[in-house]
Amino acid sequence: VSVGATINIMMAASMAEGITVIDTGGQPCFTVDDSGSELNINSGICQSDAAVITANSGTVRVTGGTLAGGRGAGSAAPRTIYSYGNTGITLGGSAVITNDCDACVALYGGNLTIQENASLTGYGGVYLFNSLKNNSTDGNVHSSLTMTGGSVEATAAGDFALTGNNLMSAGCSADITGGSLTAG
Repeated sequence: VSVGATINIMMAASMAEGITVIDTGGQPCFTVDDSGSELNINSGICQSDAAVITANSGTVRVTGGTLAGGRGAGSAAPRTIYSYGNTGITLGGSAVITNDCDACVALYGGNLTIQENASLTGYGGVYLFNSLKNNSTDGNVHSSLTMTGGSVEATAAGDFALTGNNLMSAGCSADITGGSLTAG
């Protein structure tokens, strides 16, 4: 689904009770591409063999339900949530973000807030990178994380709950005043 306005997703918790979004074609369930667009997920299950959400701009809020990305190890884009550029992402409430083979969230620019009881459990946790994947200042959008609650757990040995990569992450920031980070 391409999000070009405001979309509010409130689904039942299982197929037996209502709607579950499942994408097995290697494409994200939702793409947010406009600075005025909003995607709000309050409940339900969204599952993909690739990313569940990709966002180039706009606002993404997940306050409930489960987002399960990377359900197919052969996928080219297996992270559950991708941000490219100026996207504001908030994970809060009782949201559950999982990934079986990669990171829960990869920011290539954008702002991520983790709060309340949000739970991120995946092969890796949160990756912070610059939008241009280098240390240049011209047009580069630096990623930032604000964490006041919730939990991020990396289950793979050698992976991290929060990480970056040298100059690809120069200028990125993390402000953690609550919650927990756990590495595999």
